[in-house]
Amino acid sequence: MNKIYSFIKNQMLYAGLSKSEYDQIIDDISADNRKSIMAFSALSATCFIILYIMAYITKNAAMNRDVYGISILSFVVIFIIAKFMDNRRIRWIIADVYLFVGLLFSIGIALGVIVSRNEQTVTFVAFLLTVPMLFVDRPIRMNLCILIFTVFYDILAINIKSGYVLQVDLLDVTVFGIIGVILSSYMMSVKCQRFFYSKKIVALSITDTLTGLYNRNHYDQNLSIYQSKCDKRVGCIYVDVDGLHEINNTKGHAAGDMMLKFIGKTIQEIFGKDDSYRIGGDEFVAFILDCDENSIIDKISQMEKLIIKNRYHVSVGFCVEDKNEIKMETLIKQAEKMMYRKKEEYYIKNRIERRR
Repeated sequence: MNKIYSFIKNQMLYAGLSKSEYDQIIDDISADNRKSIMAFSALSATCFIILYIMAYITKNAAMNRDVYGISILSFVVIFIIAKFMDNRRIRWIIADVYLFVGLLFSIGIALGVIVSRNEQTVTFVAFLLTVPMLFVDRPIRMNLCILIFTVFYDILAINIKSGYVLQVDLLDVTVFGIIGVILSSYMMSVKCQRFFYSKKIVALSITDTLTGLYNRNHYDQNLSIYQSKCDKRVGCIYVDVDGLHEINNTKGHAAGDMMLKFIGKTIQEIFGKDDSYRIGGDEFVAFILDCDENSIIDKISQMEKLIIKNRYHVSVGFCVEDKNEIKMETLIKQAEKMMYRKKEEYYIKNRIERRR
């Protein structure tokens, strides 16, 4: 029973993912929903403008004119809200989603019960099957929305419709409401898993699997952003691991990997994950924004102490340039030159023959 409960809970709350996995894709879901709201509200407004015009031409559609007019204004408002909404305002975007969904369901109810009370409903049933699949959210919320409007339709139909039309409507709306819940849950699960695995593939493509830092690909992609990201200056810290070849030869590659993991972790702790990279076998680069030279020296000293405490050693060079004078290639080369000087000093001091 516990397994069944956990399965249903994960399906309804996190679309088949774990909570941590679902949390990773919330921003992607929000951005996708915002695009969908703008697209579908604009499309819906256009369609209802055409229907509104047709209502003046076709006598049979004249009775729907007020519904079309109110719908057009509502879709325009929903579009404007989404247009000027930031992707990070997740709750507001979700509210806009359900405003759109609720509006379409309400239109379906108005046309199926109030305007065409003597005819079987078609629009509301169509909306039950299609509208929930336009967006991505926790299945439980969309399913509750479907069920609430289904019950609301049934209550109105019982009070307004009668006879054979009522019987067919109650059966159709109830059955297709249940089908809508099933389809919605399935599609939410598929979409959420697609978001998650797409994000995972992207993360793998830019992450060094051994250390967890960003890799050379991401380093090359991000070089151009630092000048625009900083307010005053950019600092480059170039780190080269000493003795990796010797450890691999004497203690094995597992020991060498352990050293690289520890150094990568230490660099991340001192300089942060977002701007730290492993760019080669034993080479790391970190960038630091709007930090003066003395503060950078303190951070490097802190990093070196942690590494030496674990009986490893690194050679470190750095360079700092003001925003208006930054040339990233020159900045990195200067940091690299200092690193090589430090490395040479380390090998001479310890009388170690460098591997060429």
